[in-house]
Amino acid sequence: MACRLHAILKNNYPDLLTVIVPRHPNRGEDVEAMCRAQNLRAQRRSLDPAGGPEPETDIYIADTMGELGLFYRLTPIACVGRSFSTDGGGGHNPLEPAQLGCAVLHGPNVQFQKEIYEEMGKADAALPLADERHFLHVLQDLFEKPEYLAHMQKKAGNFAATKTGVIGRVMEALKPMLEKIPA
Repeated sequence: MACRLHAILKNNYPDLLTVIVPRHPNRGEDVEAMCRAQNLRAQRRSLDPAGGPEPETDIYIADTMGELGLFYRLTPIACVGRSFSTDGGGGHNPLEPAQLGCAVLHGPNVQFQKEIYEEMGKADAALPLADERHFLHVLQDLFEKPEYLAHMQKKAGNFAATKTGVIGRVMEALKPMLEKIPA
């Protein structure tokens, strides 16, 4: 889907770079083959970790470990993985991109983190996408309307900020009960 969307969007945005971060880095070669099968220029980070994407790269495959935060910081929009999958494990953690300044998009299958997605949706902090066509239209809106993109980024960041300090709040709530326990 990312390849198809990129191929359509690059007609109007020739400098567009799509970054795909496979959950399992060993899938980098397979992702690269999918990109090339759709006549897109793909580049794998694992093959040149000191370099960055070349100017002619369409799809940059971040098939490395421990760098997801870097890519969330570098991109203004993130579509959270597996939320379009139908295998029952959809929707990885949307708070990570929200904390790092991304507008958060996701597909309809978020059963893995359903509660947080619902909260984010109610707070206008993440945008659910019905299908690939809807995804395309939302991306076009975000590219064409920088104020809309900034609004989505701010809402996501504000929501993520409300979720920090959870352990401290839980411990504070437990404190009266813990004080009653004999030493």
